[in-house]
Amino acid sequence: MPHCGREAGQNLGLIHCSWNWLLWPISQGIGLDDGGREGENTVASEAYSQALTKLRIKFLSEAPARIEEARAHLQQIPAPEALTLLHRKLHDMAGNAGMLGCGAIEAEARAALAPVERADRPGGDLTPEERSQVAASLEAMTTAIRAESAAPDQAPSAQ
Repeated sequence: MPHCGREAGQNLGLIHCSWNWLLWPISQGIGLDDGGREGENTVASEAYSQALTKLRIKFLSEAPARIEEARAHLQQIPAPEALTLLHRKLHDMAGNAGMLGCGAIEAEARAALAPVERADRPGGDLTPEERSQVAASLEAMTTAIRAESAAPDQAPSAQ
């Protein structure tokens, strides 16, 4: 890994979103309460929360384009790879939304993901009802993104 502006020998952890990496000094912890040493992780918690807030804002700003990509993949079914691409897109959205505290977006992404996961196999396809379900979940995700974007810095605190 390149030096990345850190002091030589500093151990780094990585926080990964499918579209971004956050280098995090291990010495700062991840802001979790260590069970009794009051105040020790306050600075780490604040810095970690700020870093997650930046990722959350970026996720929310890029999410509408990702939903449009998912809609395009849904429309392309049964084209080769369309189900797999949709599966990956929804899986990434669900995981990133969950990690960043966007519960409503995560729930809708997982609702859309369930039938796509089942169908993403050789010869698999979505039924018309499942396509409607996925389309409705994508629309609900769009609504949830608008709501979350109204207060993007309100990410849950690290616990």
